Amino acid sequence: MRCAHCGTEFQRGPGYSRASTAKYCSAKCQLNRRTPGTPCAVRACVVCGNAIERKPGMRGTLPRVCSPTCRDTLHPPAPAKEKACARCGQPIKHGPDRPGRHAKYCSDQCRRAAGHSSLSDKACRVCGSLLTVTQARNALGVCSRQCMLRSMKHARTKACAICGDQFEAKYSGQACCSSVCANAHAGKTRAAQAILPTIVAACKHCGKRYTPKAANRLDYCSRECAYAAKREIAKKCPVCGLTATQHATKNFCPVAIKTVCGYCGKTFLARSGRKCCSQACYRAIAARKDRDRTRARPPVTKECANCGKRFSLVLHPERVYCSKRCAERAGRNNRMHYERQADIHPRSSPVHRARIFKRDNYVCKLCGQPIDFGLPPGDPMAGTIDHVIPLSKGGWHAPDNVQSAHRRCNSKKGAH
Repeated sequence: MRCAHCGTEFQRGPGYSRASTAKYCSAKCQLNRRTPGTPCAVRACVVCGNAIERKPGMRGTLPRVCSPTCRDTLHPPAPAKEKACARCGQPIKHGPDRPGRHAKYCSDQCRRAAGHSSLSDKACRVCGSLLTVTQARNALGVCSRQCMLRSMKHARTKACAICGDQFEAKYSGQACCSSVCANAHAGKTRAAQAILPTIVAACKHCGKRYTPKAANRLDYCSRECAYAAKREIAKKCPVCGLTATQHATKNFCPVAIKTVCGYCGKTFLARSGRKCCSQACYRAIAARKDRDRTRARPPVTKECANCGKRFSLVLHPERVYCSKRCAERAGRNNRMHYERQADIHPRSSPVHRARIFKRDNYVCKLCGQPIDFGLPPGDPMAGTIDHVIPLSKGGWHAPDNVQSAHRRCNSKKGAH
């Protein structure tokens, strides 16, 4: 029989009569099997039967098989499926130089044709190898640093100034291919410089006559004159063309342009972009713009708070009186009544004549006849404000204690 714990073949002896003891080859296997948490020290391979011993440091249950060969025998791997290329349909062959098991294309050509390749159709302009997509985006068009350096050497190819041969320049100022050509080129330069002592030039700044030291120094005798000339050219007068040192008044001529005044039409010499000939014309233009803005504003029609006359306002729409006379009269009357009622009655409040007349329908409350507001204020039939309870008898100056009345009717009431 085979032991249920270690897998060893054994024969049950005559002393083992119980069926439970027939599962294990020894009491040790029976104890290790029944005691939880106690790992087994030895086990038999389920394929070949070899003993699997527990090594030092090994944890957990022992494996069922002793080697990968037994594992493949116990669980044979599934046969590999042939996969067709997603582009050309050819079978994909796996190998060390072939794509992996999850490949969709059989070669780089098919992958590039399908648009899923990291390589592009562009080639390196130095070595000719295909560039990756990232390298193709670079303006240099090279595949490596070595190719970049080689391309830079090609860019430094020049023609010798003496013999005309092509050569790679080691620095930007190299003009000759060899030392022989360089000596010949230096001899030409020295021959050209040998002519300079015979030339006498005049300085454009100070007028001094001098012998130039080089062929490119024929304008100014020194560096100071060259810098001073540049500064003076920058400060050249735009009218007469003279510099500040050569100008008669030591100042620039004023830049004057004939211009027509924008208000009066007079022709004058304008400076700095002026549009008017004087400040008066500027003020007149500003006033005209204000009038135009005022005329463009819609008028506001209101009723005078003193006399009730309707009037139109364009400027200051917050006004409540039609004239200065009405404003002074209303202020005088209100001030007089306030002074009289300041210490008499706490119910006093401002009274607007126009609102009282409109409330009473422009009718005298004493005689019942209409009030003509076209009459002058001193006329007996002109409109006035009458206190229902006179101020002298404890009345108050407020809208609820006043009414509209003729001047004559109000005077008759006060006489009784």
